[in-house]
Amino acid sequence: MEDMFTLDDDDVDNDEDSIIVQQGIVTDLVHPNNLRHRGSIQFEIDERANLKRVSMAPATDKIRLSRAEVPVTEMALLVHDDEASDSKDKILAPKKISLTLYYEFLHTGSSRKMLIFVLIFCVISQVLYTLTDLFIEHWAHAEEVRRAHPTTPVSPYDTTQFSIILYSVLLASIVTFSFGRSMLIFRICTRASTCIFTKLLNATIESRMHFFEKTCAGHAINRLSKDMSIIDDLLPPTFMELVGVIFEILGALSILAFANFWFTIPALAFIFANLVVYRMYHLTAADLKRIEGNARSPIYSHLSRTLQGVSTIRAFGQEQAFIMIFDRLQDNHTASWNLFISAQSWLGVIVDCVSLVLIGMICLSFFYLDTNPAAVGLTISKMIELSILVQFAVGEMSNTETQMISVERVLEYAHPQEKGQFEIFDGPAPPIEWPTEGKIEMTALRMTPRDAGINLTIEAGQKIGIVGRAGSGKTRLLNALFRITEPYAGSIKIDGIDLKNIGLQNLRGHISIIPQTPCMFAGTVRQNMDPFNNHTDDEIWDALNDCVMSDAITRMGNKGNGLNAIVQEYGSNFSAGQRQFICLARAILAKKKILLCDEPTASLDGLSSIIMIQNIKNRFANSTVLLVAHRISSVMYCDKLVVMEGGDIVDQGPPLELLQKKNGPFYDMVKQLGQKTMDELIELAKDQQQERIDKKTRKSTTIGMLPSTGLGLSHALGNLRHSKI
Repeated sequence: MEDMFTLDDDDVDNDEDSIIVQQGIVTDLVHPNNLRHRGSIQFEIDERANLKRVSMAPATDKIRLSRAEVPVTEMALLVHDDEASDSKDKILAPKKISLTLYYEFLHTGSSRKMLIFVLIFCVISQVLYTLTDLFIEHWAHAEEVRRAHPTTPVSPYDTTQFSIILYSVLLASIVTFSFGRSMLIFRICTRASTCIFTKLLNATIESRMHFFEKTCAGHAINRLSKDMSIIDDLLPPTFMELVGVIFEILGALSILAFANFWFTIPALAFIFANLVVYRMYHLTAADLKRIEGNARSPIYSHLSRTLQGVSTIRAFGQEQAFIMIFDRLQDNHTASWNLFISAQSWLGVIVDCVSLVLIGMICLSFFYLDTNPAAVGLTISKMIELSILVQFAVGEMSNTETQMISVERVLEYAHPQEKGQFEIFDGPAPPIEWPTEGKIEMTALRMTPRDAGINLTIEAGQKIGIVGRAGSGKTRLLNALFRITEPYAGSIKIDGIDLKNIGLQNLRGHISIIPQTPCMFAGTVRQNMDPFNNHTDDEIWDALNDCVMSDAITRMGNKGNGLNAIVQEYGSNFSAGQRQFICLARAILAKKKILLCDEPTASLDGLSSIIMIQNIKNRFANSTVLLVAHRISSVMYCDKLVVMEGGDIVDQGPPLELLQKKNGPFYDMVKQLGQKTMDELIELAKDQQQERIDKKTRKSTTIGMLPSTGLGLSHALGNLRHSKI
């Protein structure tokens, strides 16, 4: 069933059901009787009613508003700039980053053995750091004793030469293990980033269409761009620094305990106070970071929509309206980002104040303790270092947790609920050349619970025209063949294989389609025609020549090499008709046994439509073709027509037979076009039926002549191949 899109709630009174779309996503499915009672849209209905009363002009055939009559500010409000989030409650609810998320991130990039190996490197590195500091304190104390007592014998292990050698060995060991620790952590993070991106990309590609209908583009772009950039560039160094500073804090505490055990009490109190401050900060900062991330998504969506419709915006002179929308979205994002930065500054000030209190307490304690000067210097330096390390650790913990929000957001999309069966590994795979015939069988096929069920058998090589009024379910039937829409009940078989048992990649890779809206990608003509380089240039030129596109492509090329001509994004440097013919040439090149055509002549003029239909008829003579068309003349060449209404088949048969059914639904459709058009279609149907009869006669005659005339099989097939049937 196709849908009717309307802004007027009066238009849906007779519909079977209604889909409410707000801010770019599907929000509800309701019956028309309940539509006006929905609280989510009642305000909009009332507002539209008020606007109708205010703006109702005297009865005229046409009412035109010039751009000058609509202020830019009001025009900007007509464009919905606030992108719907996946779930507002989900975004704004306090949510702590769990240790499970850290483990999932690390485990994605490594094994448990690797994590243990990294832990060993971290411990050894910090032990070497601590031994170096203690050795310097011991060395300084030994030098002081030697100067005070120059006649005292010196141990071989206390000589300056030995101390320099030992210190050099310690430094070399520190560099080696620290470098190894950093490399291992970076490797784990980068591997985790690569794996997460692969999961995200695959999950996005493999998702069902419902996932894209309910998810705004800005959220997906945000996760694939900004969030992945944070995971790739910012998280690895931040994570490495956090691990390093945690072990440095443990080393500083051990040195303080070695100097004087009682110093560890204020140090631990200092760490506890900073953790309390951090907890207070993080409750706010995490939500601010989530708000900032979701305030960024509408900017991407707005830019994407603006670039797609920039020609229309300029044609109507609405540049200022879209600039105002962008400025407002940018202001919202800047406000949330400023709050996040302010929270970080508050954290730094509080931690500095707590650090000053701790250092002051330690310094005052030395007036009452008898400690050697070297130990005093080491203790004070370590206390200052500890205060700096704790402040740095709090900042890095904050940065890590806010950056782990990006991991959380990406993993939410990496495991979508609407994931399709992209590949099916259970059971036997279809043959490599499947489908070999192109026979399609639909048995009790129901797309919704209301449908009666479609039973349709399409023989191999048949040309089937699917007709019906808007919303009758024509396109939905094609979607079921591609499994874009999963059937509610029933089955579809191609060459005896149920489509439910075939992965989406296998299924969609073996069926060609000419869509109503042609699809082209930025690149070259060759990349659009043959992205996997499976065909030669001559084969591509033959397909383009059949579609009368070879001359146009040649003119676009550089130095006559038209296949390297640049295709801009969405094929914007091609006309709509040219893009449609490129899609036809792509289908000709693929040479699949099944071709689906969804309104292929919708954007073509009369002559181009004839060329399109003739190519489908001739180049896919041995393929099964399903053609959806509003132009009745386009389906007259088909072997059989299928008339749909309300998602069910109400009639089927050869075109001429359906035209002669004066009480049939197809006859009623054609009758509305006028008597002259009906007569022309009847004549066209008669010609096509006679052509099919002649074709069958010639084919049976040729086959019957083979054993009696002694003609070789290759000679007979050659005559058939060169005939103009």
